[in-house]
Amino acid sequence: MGNIGDPQSANLIIETAVDGSAVLNIMINSVSFRSNLPLSEVDTIDWDRIAETCLKGSINLSKLRILLMIKRVGGAIVPLAGISLD
Repeated sequence: MGNIGDPQSANLIIETAVDGSAVLNIMINSVSFRSNLPLSEVDTIDWDRIAETCLKGSINLSKLRILLMIKRVGGAIVPLAGISLD
C-alpha cells in the first residue's frame, strides 16, 4: 500500500489497481484512520495525520480518476472516511 495523503503515492496505488487496460467506472474510496489514543489525548499533530489520511487521501485518489470518467461521460466516485479512536 502507501500513504494516500501523498499525491504521488496515491497515483501509484491507482495505477497499480488499474493497470492501464482496465476501465474504472465506479470507485469507492474507503479511507480510515485507527489510533489507540483516547480522543482527549489527540493533539494537533495527531489531528493533522488523521486529516491527511482521511481528507487528503480521499481527494488525492478521486482527482486521479475524475478526469478520465468525465472524458468517458460516465462513472461514479463514492468517498467514505472513518476515524477510530479509543
